[in-house]
Amino acid sequence: MNAGMSCEFLEYHADDHDSFVAAAMNYDGLIIRFPLGALDMGAQKRFDKLMDNIAIKGKAIWSTPVLQQRMSSKDALVKIKDLTCGLPDSFAYYDKEEFDAGFKMSCAFSPRIISMNRMGKKSGEGVWMVWLESKRYRVTLV
Repeated sequence: MNAGMSCEFLEYHADDHDSFVAAAMNYDGLIIRFPLGALDMGAQKRFDKLMDNIAIKGKAIWSTPVLQQRMSSKDALVKIKDLTCGLPDSFAYYDKEEFDAGFKMSCAFSPRIISMNRMGKKSGEGVWMVWLESKRYRVTLV
C-alpha cells in the first residue's frame, strides 16, 4: 500500500470455485493466506491447480503450490527475512544445538513464536508463544 498498490480480501469457497476464478483474474497477483488442510483433498487439489495455472499465465502468486511443496512456510519466512516484507529476527533451527544457542539468545530480545516443522499437521498444532516471565527484554547484546 505504501508503494501505491491496493489490497483487497478475496474469499475462496470450494462450492463457488468458478466465481473465485472470475474474480481472481481481475488482480495482478494473489497472496494465499489459508493453512494447509483448510480444504478437503479434492478442493485443495482443484485450488492448487488453479493457482499453478494462474501463475503460468504470468500473474504473481505467493506462494504457489509448487513452492509450498518445496519449502516449508517457516523456511520461506527465514529466506525473506531481509526483504522489506520480512522480519529480520526470523530464524530456523535444524538441530538441538542450533536451537539451544539461537533460541535462548533470541528470547532475550523479544517474545517468540515457535513452530515444529513437520508436514501434515493441522493449523495451530505444534505452535507456541514464548516470552520471558519478567517481560524485561534486552535492547542490545551488551
